[in-house]
Amino acid sequence: MPKRSEASWLELTHLVAAFEALLAGFRQSADASARARAEALEFGLAPSRTALAAGPAGKWPAALLVGVREGARELPMLLASLPPTERRAVAIEVEQAGGRWLTDLILGAKTRIPKILARGRLRSEDEYRMVRAYVDTIEGEVPAPPELAQLWTLLDSFAIADTDKSGNP
Repeated sequence: MPKRSEASWLELTHLVAAFEALLAGFRQSADASARARAEALEFGLAPSRTALAAGPAGKWPAALLVGVREGARELPMLLASLPPTERRAVAIEVEQAGGRWLTDLILGAKTRIPKILARGRLRSEDEYRMVRAYVDTIEGEVPAPPELAQLWTLLDSFAIADTDKSGNP
């Protein structure tokens, strides 16, 4: 059985709890389109629920934590799909469930991006996904933020290097 760190286990537990809180908010929503999103979210939670049931030493799908982090970066956009009258209460539940792990993930990009820009390269798939999510939030700003072009260059360079390693186009 793989040995995972306590930190990874706690992060997974809290991020999945944040998704569970969002799922509850979708299910309880007065808005039919929000309730309709619950089924897709439930389906997406299945591998994480299985991993949590297996425990920290159990079998996890490959890249589970990276995928959960990527999804958690989208929580603010998912919350925005709830009616304004419900959004704040659900957001509080999501934030409490996700704890510092969710806060660090969402707000951490603001502190990590300058370090990555100074370094001039992405070191991991997780950094790639974090920068990509950040670019998604800033690319429509007018005028374009000065770091946007450099971030796109880093993303492209990482994608090309990753393709070169795998041998797949």
